[in-house]
Amino acid sequence: MIRIFIIILILLPTIILILSSSVKNCSVEMFTSIFSRRSNRFCTSTIFLIRVQEQNFIAHLLMIYSDIHTVSEYRQNLDLRQRNGNESRSIIDGIEKLSHPEGDEEDRLDLTSSPQSLLKSDMFTQQQMPGVSPRLSPLQLVIVLSVIFVVFIALGVPISIQSSRLYEKVIPYHTDPEGAIQKSFNVKKNVNGPVYVMYQLEDYYQNHRRFVNSRNYDQLKGKKISDQQLYDCDPRLTKDDDPHINPCGIAAQMLFNDSYTLKKDDGTGLFSPVQWVRDDLVWKSDRKLFKRSDDAWTDVSKDDFIVWMKTAALPDFRKPYARLPNGLPAGDYIVEISNIYTATKGPKSIVFSQHTWFGGKNPFIGILFLVVGGTCGLLALLIGLKACLCPRKFSEADLQSLMKDQ
Repeated sequence: MIRIFIIILILLPTIILILSSSVKNCSVEMFTSIFSRRSNRFCTSTIFLIRVQEQNFIAHLLMIYSDIHTVSEYRQNLDLRQRNGNESRSIIDGIEKLSHPEGDEEDRLDLTSSPQSLLKSDMFTQQQMPGVSPRLSPLQLVIVLSVIFVVFIALGVPISIQSSRLYEKVIPYHTDPEGAIQKSFNVKKNVNGPVYVMYQLEDYYQNHRRFVNSRNYDQLKGKKISDQQLYDCDPRLTKDDDPHINPCGIAAQMLFNDSYTLKKDDGTGLFSPVQWVRDDLVWKSDRKLFKRSDDAWTDVSKDDFIVWMKTAALPDFRKPYARLPNGLPAGDYIVEISNIYTATKGPKSIVFSQHTWFGGKNPFIGILFLVVGGTCGLLALLIGLKACLCPRKFSEADLQSLMKDQ
């Protein structure tokens, strides 16, 4: 394949010179003047092809032809190959002098090199960058593992303690009938705020490709969009036979619409509503992507809509519904739930949870830190005992290699 490509490269400038005989005597000057000094490599290779076909084209073509079709005869005549190689070298030397009259060594191209070497050959592209392969001694390895042990245990212990102290109450209601239902729970001691109220859905794949793509971002920003530009919302383009729906798409039309009302026993057996806050649940950067429109069937600038449109990565997720800045005082509570969301048959729950600097109640983070730290501490102990009781004997070559790496 490479030889066929060389034949094509040799034939191409020959055809050019045959078709335009007036260029024959000034071909070198023409190509040299067209290409700038920055593209000197390309210019030199072009001159090489033209000069070779002018001076020794027939001999080189026959040599390549015989190399392809009569390999046995060509191999037997090694003297002829050496002689042709010397002739080619003399031609190339003449071309180099012609293409570099001033003798700039830094820009000179080696025309005898392979095509791969004509590419950019720096240390990065040739994967020759210096690398670091540390060879740690047992003492150094024990020190590294001990540092990891101390750091991870120092983080894991307070995280685990803090997570165990956080209040969290999960109230499932997916098994209850549709409509208005009530759930009661008791708070034994005061829970400091803020306490976040969230709804939890399970086996709900918001990360499905069609769910994520079925929306029009320009429409959500409040821009006027024609019906022909709403192809992104397929297959939910209409609602109740309305040809123009705003906002459109699967995600918007499957908006979670269960509602909750929290009431507390005032000590006399009567339950009074507890005030909570339903704003400041999203980031300011997210709020800029949703603008209210006059012809929209819902207010897309509300926090509950923005929260819902931020798709969850996993099928089991929680999304904020409200927050209680003052927390939950001790007492009996009732949650009135409007169970009307039928887009999923999976479990649904309402969650009351405290949050701290690392998030809500999650024992896994602390356990993970403790397991990693404990494993590193155990390895440090075993390696240290092994190095003290039966140390490894190094040869002279290994010692010199270690000293060189250090």
